[in-house]
Amino acid sequence: MSEVLMPPQLIIKFDGYMSEGNRISLRTLAHTLPFLQRAVDKIVIYERQGIVGKGATLHQANYQYADLYLEQLETGSVILPLVGNFISGVAAKFNSFMDDPYHETENLLAGKFSGFDARVDMTRSLISSGALVPISHDELISKQDFVDRDYAQAAFLNDINNMLSPLRSSLCAGDSITITNADPSHSAKYYFDQNRSKAFAKVVREQRLAHPVKYLGRLDGLVNRGGTGFPYVGKFMCKTTKKERKLLVASEADAFELNKHNLGSSEILIVACPLAVYGAFDPLAGDLVFIGFHNDRQTT
Repeated sequence: MSEVLMPPQLIIKFDGYMSEGNRISLRTLAHTLPFLQRAVDKIVIYERQGIVGKGATLHQANYQYADLYLEQLETGSVILPLVGNFISGVAAKFNSFMDDPYHETENLLAGKFSGFDARVDMTRSLISSGALVPISHDELISKQDFVDRDYAQAAFLNDINNMLSPLRSSLCAGDSITITNADPSHSAKYYFDQNRSKAFAKVVREQRLAHPVKYLGRLDGLVNRGGTGFPYVGKFMCKTTKKERKLLVASEADAFELNKHNLGSSEILIVACPLAVYGAFDPLAGDLVFIGFHNDRQTT
């Protein structure tokens, strides 16, 4: 009686130079599959512990919930069906972590990736329409799950980005890697060629605006440092933490309004977004991006 094979959880397809002649080198596998396993490990850590610490690795006792096994090879290119006994939530979280960066990659390739001034304006519009509601600084500090989820996604994306690194080689201009989530309830496919791999790397390394937060404090300096991105930078003394934060300002118009309160004795209530890298940021001391004054009130 033949053994019943487990249905694949993920399917990885290699096309092009890397899989020429329906074969693939151990070196290529060594530079791709371990990072995929580590990405899945990050999801399992997050699902079981609710947090992914810096440099976190999955404890051996939990390998059974994350391990991927190479079973029966499929024909055509080099297609690797990977089976595993994932804990509940991994397949859904895989898509949840991948979808937004993947769509941002498509927008970047289509020339739709906006600068920080445009992203500040978009955030401001979403707040004005009620589609995005700023939280208080105390909420941000107390609700650590806000930060934990972003950090877990960041760690996951770092591993996926490393997995795709062989595509960025000059030898692989015509190659591609396709990652398929084969779970019937969460079916999804993520295709990467060289251009998509390079764009994905830019997206996951790009600094971005985190959820807007209300901050109360004083502006103790504002200077024009020139350049693109954030030509103005201020020193914001946060009342909640009693720490100085760097306040980045994307436009001259915003700098003009802020300057009215520069070095003043009165506290101002502003809305700002923590500046995140890979979705992760320091809620207590990280840089802030000025969005506006809360409810158009310039003082408390």
